[in-house]
Amino acid sequence: MLGSLIGTSFCVIYNIGKKKLISFCVDTGFTCFGLVEQNYELPDEVLHELGVETIPILRTHIERTDIQRTQISTAIIGESEYETIDITVLRRGMIGVNKIGYVMN
Repeated sequence: MLGSLIGTSFCVIYNIGKKKLISFCVDTGFTCFGLVEQNYELPDEVLHELGVETIPILRTHIERTDIQRTQISTAIIGESEYETIDITVLRRGMIGVNKIGYVMN
């Protein structure tokens, strides 16, 4: 009986600690030295809601050339306010075993 009580106590402490660790990783982006994977990709549903069509892109190698660069002056940029509608709220949460990513609310 004493062994079962001690084992159950350690299991409860482990589960509470793991939940707190995962919550900490969700809030801060900490990967816990590789134990928790952070995924920053938007879900396909959100991309389609935004009107973004997704297609597979073939990768190619483009040669680079040196281009002469110029200095850019800092000018004051005007600001404008805009209205938004149909806002989809995303939050960080569990999407797999020890994997954190965006979850739609």
